[in-house]
Amino acid sequence: MVLAIAFGPEGIDNIISHWITNLIFFSIFIVLASSLFGAFELLMPNSWINKADSQANRGGIIGIFFMALTMVLVSFSCVGPVLLYIIVQASQGAFLKPLVGMLGFSIGFSVPFVVLAWFPAVMKKLPQSGGWMNAIKVVFGFIVLAFGLIFLVNIDQAYHLNILPREVFIAIWIVLAILLGLYLLGKIKFSHDSEVKFIGVFRLFLVILVFSFALYLLPGLFGSDLKGLDTFLPPKKAETTTIYNEGKLVLEKQQLCSQPKYSDFLHFPHGLAGYFDLEEAIACAKEQGKPVFVDITGHKCKNCKKMEKTVWADPAVLKKFNDEFVMVAIYLDDRSKLNDEDIIQDDAGKALTTLGNKNKYIADKYFNAVGSPYYFVIDHEKNILSGPVSYDPDVKNYLKFLDKGIAAFKAAQK
Repeated sequence: MVLAIAFGPEGIDNIISHWITNLIFFSIFIVLASSLFGAFELLMPNSWINKADSQANRGGIIGIFFMALTMVLVSFSCVGPVLLYIIVQASQGAFLKPLVGMLGFSIGFSVPFVVLAWFPAVMKKLPQSGGWMNAIKVVFGFIVLAFGLIFLVNIDQAYHLNILPREVFIAIWIVLAILLGLYLLGKIKFSHDSEVKFIGVFRLFLVILVFSFALYLLPGLFGSDLKGLDTFLPPKKAETTTIYNEGKLVLEKQQLCSQPKYSDFLHFPHGLAGYFDLEEAIACAKEQGKPVFVDITGHKCKNCKKMEKTVWADPAVLKKFNDEFVMVAIYLDDRSKLNDEDIIQDDAGKALTTLGNKNKYIADKYFNAVGSPYYFVIDHEKNILSGPVSYDPDVKNYLKFLDKGIAAFKAAQK
């Protein structure tokens, strides 16, 4: 919230999508994972912990507060990765997930103390500290390492470096899953691990789950969809001449009026054809006598990917896109430098030199949109015929939105 007030939505997006920011987040996750693996300990200064602990005996609300504060400070090395992920989500504009995450975190932290306060006898039955606690830290280390790679994906997609394509990313996740499974079996040990003399039932179920996850990822190496995980993965390579849905041919790809700008590094999903420049799309729409479908999107937009994997994949939606519209995708977070002839100035006279900044200006000026996903149907004068529609996984609602735009365009042509 403080960052949003200080820099505004556009400033926040520029910060979050910049390679330096994502590299910093990735580095922090690597450091936290290394700590959880036992390379070193991340500890708060002893003076902070001692001061908080000295106040915990005061009693009343103040005593309870400092007791909780002491617990948080002492457990920082374990809870840090979880809190960091929630904070990063909030900084990227998410609201509900960080709210639920912090609420779940606070409830999870407080419930054990409430239960133990009500039922003191339960404490006698709790397992003693030992190797199992270290095993939990190592498991979280693998999870933190896996999710830290997502920040490298953000850099790779925003700058089109192609150093971490989908196949490489999935291969790394498979390796991490296999290593985690071997660790849980006791085949891999860290310096501070206890000897695993036998496999308990719970650990066995975890091993089965982890190896099953590795097998589930395997088809992704060969181009298969991975359902819900696709929102975290780099996109697949674009199909060339046909539109497919679940491996079945749907229809021939629409012929565009010209080779779209930026199509060497930007693509539509499902083999759809379209533009990545609004003026180009409108010019083609005039030539073909069709309305323009505007997709305000982003490389790091998880909800955009969910819509593409679910709603856009519906055959009826694909057919309307292909037959009834000229499509344009407006990427808000693309950091590609523009050619001199494509650079424009904003209302304050500032030159917009990257594709993302130019698109943010266009999205705000014509559609009053400062985030993604947003979808519109417009005519050749940029008048909005239908929309805005944001994240809505209901295919029927989406078809109504598209039909409304088609009907409004046809009515205006009479």
